[in-house]
Amino acid sequence: MTKEIRAVAKLTVQDGKLDEFKVLAQKCIDAVKAKDKGTLYYDFYFSGHECRVWEHYADSEALLDHAQNVGAYLAPILSIASASFDVFGNPSEEARESLKDLDINYYSF
Repeated sequence: MTKEIRAVAKLTVQDGKLDEFKVLAQKCIDAVKAKDKGTLYYDFYFSGHECRVWEHYADSEALLDHAQNVGAYLAPILSIASASFDVFGNPSEEARESLKDLDINYYSF
């Protein structure tokens, strides 16, 4: 079994807030590039006001590191977009605890 964690964030941006959201998205991307050590893939895709973020982490530690590095942008993002997350793999209890306030479905084999 792999330690890798994959996730898809599903966001719907409020009307009139897409440009603001894209600025925050770029800040997240910049933070990932500058600080994350175990993020294997992280990118945003848009279809109108719908956004999907594809994420891939080496392990639970990388997921925790990522959450810390982009954490400052989460509240502003969630103030202008609704969000739910699908997480694939077996994140540690510590990782699950750190994400407990988010709407997450966990999938494992």
